[in-house]
Amino acid sequence: MSSVRVRRLASVMSSTLLALMVLGPAATSAAPPKWTMDVAYLPEDGVVAPGESAGYVVTITNTGKSNISALYLGTDPDDAVPAGSPTYIGPIVYTNQPADPDAFCNAPGDGPLYCDLGNLVGNQDPDASVTVTVAFETPTTGTDWSFNFQAFGNGNTPSDGGTSHGDTLDGLASVELN
Repeated sequence: MSSVRVRRLASVMSSTLLALMVLGPAATSAAPPKWTMDVAYLPEDGVVAPGESAGYVVTITNTGKSNISALYLGTDPDDAVPAGSPTYIGPIVYTNQPADPDAFCNAPGDGPLYCDLGNLVGNQDPDASVTVTVAFETPTTGTDWSFNFQAFGNGNTPSDGGTSHGDTLDGLASVELN
């Protein structure tokens, strides 16, 4: 083989290896977060008089192996939550993990729902969860009302296609107004 061919082959091989080094990490993605949200209604039948408060028991469970290091709860800013402010926010309750001493929710009437729930550990049997009870005043007119609770983690990265703990998790809250 001539030296020109050897150099050409070495050049092609080097370029190929460099391309693999650059593109390889981009093809790898994080595992999807393994979390769920359950929204239960107070009253249990989900029927509330217009203009009265409807309560929700929101439970977020980590069914995965990884910890969710910073977990927050709010409502979808695109949804019509009357006055945007809860009328009641109950205590934060942890199951199958220690309570986070720094966890808090804003006070009722102090703006949109915002809870800093701290961390939610993974790899627990049974799974670790955190629960918050919240109430909102319903609209004075209409036959039903719905919005989404949103849990989100630190490093919110919607550009990754929903494959990190920085993504959002929606939980539908809906009541019949009667």
